[in-house]
Amino acid sequence: MTKDAKSAATIRRRKHRHRHGDLERFKSCRPSSPTPLEEINEFNEEDEGYLFDDEILGPSVVKKIMSSEKTLFLSLICIRIVNSLMIQTSFVPDEFWQSVEVSHRMVFGYGHLTWEWKNGLRGYLYPSVFAFFYKVFALLGLDSRQMMIKLPRIIQGIIAATGDLYLYKLSWMLCDRATAQWSLFCQMTNWFMLYSTTRTLTNSTETVLVTAALYYFPWPGKPSSSHSVRRFLLLASLSIIVRPTAAVIWILICSWHLQNCKNNLYRTVKTYIIVGVVSLGMSATIDRVFYGEWTFVQYNFLQFNVLGGGGSFYGTHPWHWYLTQGLPVVMGLHMAPFLMGIRRAKNFVPLFVIIWTIFIYSFLSHKEFRFLMPILPLTFHYGGVFFQSYCKKPKMKRKQIKRVYENVKNDNVRGSQESLVSNGDGSESNTTEISSEQSVLSTETSGIASEASLGTDTEVSKQNYPDEVGPKGTDEKTEHIVDNDDGDTMEGGKDIQEETRDMAKKRDLSANEIIAEMEKKQKESHKNNLTKAKVFVIIILLVNIPASMYFCLIHQRGTIYVMKYIHDASLQHNIDALFLMPCHSTPFYSYIHRNISMRFLTCEPNLQHKENYTDEADVFFNDPVSWLKTEYAGSSRPWPSHLVYFSPLQSDIELYLLQNGYKDCASFFHTHIPEGRVGSHVIVSCR
Repeated sequence: MTKDAKSAATIRRRKHRHRHGDLERFKSCRPSSPTPLEEINEFNEEDEGYLFDDEILGPSVVKKIMSSEKTLFLSLICIRIVNSLMIQTSFVPDEFWQSVEVSHRMVFGYGHLTWEWKNGLRGYLYPSVFAFFYKVFALLGLDSRQMMIKLPRIIQGIIAATGDLYLYKLSWMLCDRATAQWSLFCQMTNWFMLYSTTRTLTNSTETVLVTAALYYFPWPGKPSSSHSVRRFLLLASLSIIVRPTAAVIWILICSWHLQNCKNNLYRTVKTYIIVGVVSLGMSATIDRVFYGEWTFVQYNFLQFNVLGGGGSFYGTHPWHWYLTQGLPVVMGLHMAPFLMGIRRAKNFVPLFVIIWTIFIYSFLSHKEFRFLMPILPLTFHYGGVFFQSYCKKPKMKRKQIKRVYENVKNDNVRGSQESLVSNGDGSESNTTEISSEQSVLSTETSGIASEASLGTDTEVSKQNYPDEVGPKGTDEKTEHIVDNDDGDTMEGGKDIQEETRDMAKKRDLSANEIIAEMEKKQKESHKNNLTKAKVFVIIILLVNIPASMYFCLIHQRGTIYVMKYIHDASLQHNIDALFLMPCHSTPFYSYIHRNISMRFLTCEPNLQHKENYTDEADVFFNDPVSWLKTEYAGSSRPWPSHLVYFSPLQSDIELYLLQNGYKDCASFFHTHIPEGRVGSHVIVSCR
């Protein structure tokens, strides 16, 4: 054996003989670790900002409700049904005239079809859902007026609950379970969603279909299959059939999907074509049955409202309306967590969808609050991101812990070297001792780092667990440490090395004591965050719940209550009702469920392109008395038995009606915010 080989063997034997003893002496000179290494890889899901965490909202039944997909869905159905039954007001005419009124005519043979249906701009698929249940209840002899009113709302409530569930699943897939719970909380407490999502609007169903389709969309980095892609395309196609403007969202999403499928483009395009043809074929077949001829309603709708600008007939708004009025109003207090959630988010694809949709919609002259409904669940997802990041327990990053130990090791070595220099002792034995200490510290630090790196990613896709609300088996516990390479700074932005030195300057602290101090500061910060979150949640509830109840129970209720009056009057004698209101202000036959004589002022657009065209409603309001004289006093047409109108009109026609034998028979409160031709009360005059 050569001299060099003998020397190397001697060094290895000495290291092996002294390593265990040196390590034990090094450990014994420090206090025990506040975070045992065997607990590093353990993980507790409920420490991640869960909605039902005792520290956030306290123990409640919510934890049991969210234990499985079945219990959650049933709970959502119950909530949305109660939500639907609470609605006693009107929002926009389309919730009656483009859904239940058409369904009533399909089943019972009477009901009014607006000009859109006469010109092939609307599809029968959505009204067919309510028509099916109308028919079933009619065959069972259960088609009472109340049932015909409440049944569509209950059905829409179940549809809305499905959308809530898919938002929960989508948010879980994109982030984690805690974020999903907070996202669902944001949607369920938003005043506008409580006000509108259970109404029989195509926008409500469009919102559900868009949310469900995004869940099945093959997100990059998430498990997917051809089956889920077909579901995504089917739901996206149905959303376009229900409301063609949904195509705006899918132009962006599908373009991105095709770009990501360059290696399998032919098969993907083939799937697109097959699903699209089948869906549109089904829609065209249903429309063929009820229109009596082949009608491509999706094209007609886009041609008139978008390409032809026909939507401006019902009002125009500036290009910035959605940004300055639309989105802030429907979001309300949820605007703050939405904006703050964007800053904390890692996935910005939903944000691009929001921006893209608002950008395209801003080019359309006619704008409404309800047009934003399909993108609201995505905004609530970012609200969930904010609450989850704000409420989750802080964890020491593995990189931070490693850096603390390295800093302490370097300080110890420097201190030993400075001590040797000051003592003037350069003997080989002291140098060997320093080298031994360096070796021990390096071994300890590398051991901690290697053990910390054994943590596993607990965010598993829930695609593999259809029977549960998301992935199972994520109950490991990690109290203090998380694998994150986003930086080496503390929550306040201070560098970890700077923090370590600041603590070490105050008093002689070991690495574990420094970590304990850092954890203490993080816990104090977390406690403050929880307090702020609780206050924010309470404010959201105190503002949104009363607001939604006001709009569901009080605001614009007169037009609903007056229909019950007309129905009850028709039971006593034959009546002929004339509605002197802005067109489509009230429901019609679907809320009377009796084939009586009724008439309202029409407001059809200038489809024949006549010069100086004025619709019937405008002609009447320009000179109400003159219109009544022309239509009734100057013709053989008999006067109606009941006139229904808003209170601002009363001063214009009251005297003339008295001269023709009318008297005030009823008055119904309508709104605290009268505007233009819409007054605070609905008046009924009869003779």
